[in-house]
Order: sequence, then structure tokens, then C-alpha cells
Amino acid sequence: SVPKITADIQGKLVFDPRTSTTIYSSNPALCIRDYLTSTRYGKGSTAVSDADIIVAANLCDGQIQAWSGGPSINMFECHAVLNTAQSIKNNTEQLLSSCRGMLPFTGGLYKLVVERDEPSVMSLSADNLIGGWTINSGSKKTRLNRAKVRFPNAEKKWEQDFALTDSPTLRALDNGLLLDSDIEFQCETSYYRAVYHAEVALKKSRQGLMCGVMASPEAFKIEIGNIVDITHATPGWTGKKFRVVNIDLLTNGLFGLILSEHEPTVYDRTVPVEAPTPSDTTLPDPRVVAAPGALQLYS
Repeated sequence: SVPKITADIQGKLVFDPRTSTTIYSSNPALCIRDYLTSTRYGKGSTAVSDADIIVAANLCDGQIQAWSGGPSINMFECHAVLNTAQSIKNNTEQLLSSCRGMLPFTGGLYKLVVERDEPSVMSLSADNLIGGWTINSGSKKTRLNRAKVRFPNAEKKWEQDFALTDSPTLRALDNGLLLDSDIEFQCETSYYRAVYHAEVALKKSRQGLMCGVMASPEAFKIEIGNIVDITHATPGWTGKKFRVVNIDLLTNGLFGLILSEHEPTVYDRTVPVEAPTPSDTTLPDPRVVAAPGALQLYS
């Protein structure tokens, strides 16, 4: 019959502002830049901060150990198949998921931020916080003690696979109740990076504190994705760190900030053991047939 032809293909060539070359790359920052600037299938924008793309690209190329005693691999890679029938927003969010990315539009430019631990850019206190506190500590629906990441595994011919992070310790704190979630990472093809994504998702779910405040005009220096620390008597916090997830400029000149609790250890990685290799079948090869022997003839 007519053979079914399949192929492994590489993606579109992308521009790397670090070297001013156009090459194939699985670096998420370069793929995001290409999609934002493409006039054929992407945003078609020229307002992209290459300085921030370079910082993010270097972070993505950072090396981590795949498994204990194993080789080094890139911290983040992006192997995406985008459907141009989907909205630009949905496709961009898919690309951002490959590197824990945020894409604030600040100062007339799209600035890529890779979520990680970094120093606080500003201290908020009674001197620059006006009030209007809203504090949400999350709920059982968003808290996890087991996280499962589903992804196309390159080691299994891109078949759908999953990586699991389970914490009996956290489940004990939840009175033995299993709180789990399936998370899709369609840009990820490595089991070991998928385990890392699952680990971060689980630990972030335990830091679900959200805070809304109004700040004085001094907060103009803050950008989305920045880390700030709060010292204030109202919630009883001293140097508590938050990540800025939204900023609103109010009509009275104040800034409305939406903050998400930041815990540096969330991004610490536990180096996993090597994934077990499935055992081969012990069934005989059906193409090899032994010659018959010990024949007896009867009439």
C-alpha cells in the first residue's frame, strides 16, 4: 500500500540579538521574540525590548543536571507547534509557559521576564502605601500536594507522557486529602524539565497569598514582574516579598498594585533520579521459526 511518511522537523529560523544571526534555536526567548515580531503569522510588532530578550535568553540557556549523575541540559527549551487559527494571545501564552515567562508592556515596549528569584526593587511601607488593602490567602481549589505535567515526550516519539511530583508531607498537612491537578505543557519535550515544571507548580500553589494595595506616585518605578517587599503594621508583615502581577494608574495619581506572594525556595530544583527504562519484551521473535524436528510418519 501507499506508505505513510513521517518526519522529524525543526522549526522556523529565528533571530538571535546576542549574535545578530538568524538560526534554528529552541531557546524560548528567541522563539517568543520571533512570534512577536513576525508580520506573517505573529504580532508584527517592532516594540520589543531586545535587551530583556537577551537577559531571558541567557537564563534559558543556563545549564541544569538532567538527573543525578546525568548530563547537563538547558534550563528551558521551547518545542511548540502553534496553530495560527488561535488568537495571538493564546499562542503567546503557550510560548511563555515554556520558560515561566511574563510579558509586560512597559515604556512602550514588550519586555520578557522569566519568573525566578531576584532582588527586591522597592520597599513598600506606611511611607508609600495609602491603604485599600485586599488580601486573599487562596483556597483548597488552588492548593496542591501532587502535580502532574502532561507533555509530548521526545524520548517516546513525541507521544503524550506525564511527569509527576508527589509530596506525602504536604498531603499529611492536608489531613490526607489528595489535592492534585493535570497541567498541560505542550512546548516541553523533556521528562526532566517536565518534572521541574511540576515541582515549581506544586510549591507555588502552597504560596497562594494575593494582595491588593494602593501606592503613592513613588511606585512609578515598579514594573510588572518585579519583586517588592512590604513592611507594614496592618497585615503584620516585615520585609515580606511579593511579585507585581498588575499595575493600574488611578485617576487620583495613585497606583493600584496586585501582588502575588514570592517565596525564593519555590524555584529550587530537586535533581531527580534517572527515569526508569521500560524492560524489553521476552516474547520470541515471530519472524524466526525453528525447523520442525523429531517427525514420525504414520500410514
